[in-house]
Amino acid sequence: MKIIRTPDITKALYDEIRLRQESNTPEDEIHLGRDILYCNYKSFFRRQGKVPAKSDNSILLFALGYALQFFLFPKNKEEVYCIDGIHLRPDIDNQYIAGIHIPLAEVKSTRVSTKRFNIKEYPQYIEQCLGYCKAKQVTSAYLFVFFVCGCLAPETRILTEDLQWIPIKDIKIGDSLIGIEEFPNGYRKRRHSKKSVVLNKGIVKLPSYEIMLEDGRNIIASENHPWLQQEFHPKYYAGHGNVKWILTKDIKPGITMLKQFSTPWESCVPNHETGYLAGIFDGEGNVSFHHTTGRGIEVGFSQKAGETLNYVKILLKKYGFFMSKPSTNKQSKTIQLRIKNTADAAKFLSIIRPMRLLSKINGNNIGIPAKKTRIKVVGLRYLGEKELVGIDTSTKTYIVEGLYTHNSYNPPFPAVDTWRLDFEKKEVDNKWQEFLERKAVLEEALKTGEYPKKHYMAFEKECVYCEIKKICPIQNKEK
Repeated sequence: MKIIRTPDITKALYDEIRLRQESNTPEDEIHLGRDILYCNYKSFFRRQGKVPAKSDNSILLFALGYALQFFLFPKNKEEVYCIDGIHLRPDIDNQYIAGIHIPLAEVKSTRVSTKRFNIKEYPQYIEQCLGYCKAKQVTSAYLFVFFVCGCLAPETRILTEDLQWIPIKDIKIGDSLIGIEEFPNGYRKRRHSKKSVVLNKGIVKLPSYEIMLEDGRNIIASENHPWLQQEFHPKYYAGHGNVKWILTKDIKPGITMLKQFSTPWESCVPNHETGYLAGIFDGEGNVSFHHTTGRGIEVGFSQKAGETLNYVKILLKKYGFFMSKPSTNKQSKTIQLRIKNTADAAKFLSIIRPMRLLSKINGNNIGIPAKKTRIKVVGLRYLGEKELVGIDTSTKTYIVEGLYTHNSYNPPFPAVDTWRLDFEKKEVDNKWQEFLERKAVLEEALKTGEYPKKHYMAFEKECVYCEIKKICPIQNKEK
């Protein structure tokens, strides 16, 4: 089996959802979509009266998947195939998404975050695709997965690619942000900064927490919003340790350390002094990059000793920009000043805004700071349901209130990923034999009126949600 990610299909899905949302839709369809997509799922099931409610989570997932399929393919006739007495109904059968033909696809929704999702850990998804391939006599099928993660309070600030802190409520689709690699790669397996484009944005009510940091920053986020955590290892120097994603609800106050780019800075109203600094740095300054290590940028300035250099030093100190120890170029007899920490250099470029230097910076070369890269969480307070804003980005990451964070979910535009599963014909045939064995076991159970002793084909995940677990011999470990 080959698993191939299909970003062109993913983009087409987003385009199709936006197109349908912006088009005129009959009132009854809007009502149905609103009830399900905005998680008022109980009212939908009260009207249906046919599906038993097991739990809020299971209802939400079923309703979300049902609504997305209805929302994207309202005219889908859902043709049923019957082979050897087994009925199969593909979610998508010869449909078009934004002009792209999808011959066969299965649609799934999950509360697992995008960074934790691994297709091979969900064999039931693969099984369904194999069954559909047998029904249509083909060897490939698409898998569409919609993810339910987390969101942020509307006033929460995000760092854009032009180094400005903008409230998430003001971020627009297509805006460029600064993100990082979702997983470590390259030199010493470090993450590197990446340009991150906003693909989606939406508003939703979700259970939320207030995260309190040791420097006084407070951030409101949903319980399932992922953050980049850095664990401390006592055998190594400060700042070193295992780095992984952690959900808001799993944060442990007093213990959890989160990775950060910088403490957010306030913008400055342009004046004569900031204009002078912008002009002198555009004329005599420079930006250097650490491409190999990904450790970011430095801003430098060279000038011979005299009134100009002294005045620049005074202004830099006044506005809180601290340079490293000056060095002298013996050949040109100029004194060189440098801002070496990436976060401080970014702050300088953001506030002073020397246009020549600023134009050299982008999400791919700004790098990750080497100092002051983590901060402790000192408090976590549950707030109940709050109205939050979620975005989906091309890198699945971005920087919020100075912290590195992961994509979030935002009905009716959920995070989505798509794959094409290519099988060999013998894989399809072998799986079909398993289907026939399972069918025989179930038929025997129906004939005798007893639950099957040979329940070996059930998945563990299916057993978790099974309604007969109290009497099931497998779950009670009976031979």
